[in-house]
Amino acid sequence: MKIKLAILESDVGYLNRIVSVFGSKYADKLEIYSFTEKDRALSELQPIRADVFLASDSFEIDPKQLPKRCGFSYLVDSAEVELLRGQQTICRFQKADLIYREILSLYAEHAGSMTELKFSDDGCRVIAFASPSGGAGSSTMAAACAMHFAALGRKTLYLNLEPFGSADDYFAGQGQFDMSDIIYALKTRKANISMKVESAVKQDPRGVYFISQAKLALDMLELKTEEILRLISELRLNGSYDYLILDAPFGLDKDALTVLHQAHALVIVGDGTPTSNTKIFRAVTALSMKVKQDPRGVYFISQAKLALDMLELKTEEILRLISELRLNGSYDYLILDAPFGLDKDALTVLHQAHALVIVGDGTPTSNTKIFRAVTALSMKETNEDTPLINRSVLAYNRFSSKTGAAISNLELRAIGGAPRYEHGTTEQLLAQLSRNQLFEAIFQS
Repeated sequence: MKIKLAILESDVGYLNRIVSVFGSKYADKLEIYSFTEKDRALSELQPIRADVFLASDSFEIDPKQLPKRCGFSYLVDSAEVELLRGQQTICRFQKADLIYREILSLYAEHAGSMTELKFSDDGCRVIAFASPSGGAGSSTMAAACAMHFAALGRKTLYLNLEPFGSADDYFAGQGQFDMSDIIYALKTRKANISMKVESAVKQDPRGVYFISQAKLALDMLELKTEEILRLISELRLNGSYDYLILDAPFGLDKDALTVLHQAHALVIVGDGTPTSNTKIFRAVTALSMKVKQDPRGVYFISQAKLALDMLELKTEEILRLISELRLNGSYDYLILDAPFGLDKDALTVLHQAHALVIVGDGTPTSNTKIFRAVTALSMKETNEDTPLINRSVLAYNRFSSKTGAAISNLELRAIGGAPRYEHGTTEQLLAQLSRNQLFEAIFQS
């Protein structure tokens, strides 16, 4: 199916050039009608059943005269002009593929679910990368995998589904749309998702296709499982990609497993350290046991030794445990090693702490995730009487001056850091870290 595009332009030279370029590059995508006279263009829109109408800013168009499902935008000279006479604009002086993407976005917003999309057979292979061990480099591995297949000539799309992750850490490309636009389309259900996704996809010079990070990390947290599944389904079925690389959070809850089950292969990433190995062993054991769950819901395990036990803990039970430990008078300090999250349950647990130490390693990827997470946390708690952000500090672990840097412009007090210790056992590592004075700085203002 072709999009019927009508263009009204007073500059005949420009009109001929753009029609020629679109005709050669998108002959199978666009059916183009060109006009130099306003009255004739408006009279023809209904008979030709135009899907998208672009008009030069030298003409003033009354939107009420346009067909109901026809997307409209003015063609303007500057990309800085976002609205003209209350209508969307497209800069005429940019690459043809960028104009084409904006045409797709217009079409997606106005065609809705009425478009007759023809999906190809699902020949797309989906590979998910995830790790139960934070900082193991699963995002880097996922990005490298996407580059590998792209270098082999396979059309490959990298999709980062981590709440605080960013495809822009690894790839760069031109285009104005991002994950926030796709999330909005998924939420409103007004736009054609396939077209909206195609308009948001960018291409890195190394061949990898990707979607830029959401404008706010909070947008990613609003994504429901069924919306993620719909997005993956659209990417698989539109026939554009040979490989879809998912950079996904690891979890054994129902929602996380539902997403991971969309993959033909799951790559679990570790870094070989004792801590990473222990977490992966426990996670894989728990995953295996979950697969072997009795149809009646019974697990055949000694529950005290499996990670599945932790998954059964409800927030109110965690709060009760913390309360008991605090109030029994036996301890001076209670150190919680807790998962970070911005959902209600995670924040409820973190709010039990007198201080929250957020840990990073100073690498660009870690810094980006922390910056986005802290910004989202600050925004989420704007109206809180005692915001968690006010008692949070930043510490760096495994910091290397060669590969890392401190985060700038962050509203967190940095309390110091520890260097990377090579070839040491867990016991030796803990002995070194325990002598670090940064822990004394947690409660210092």
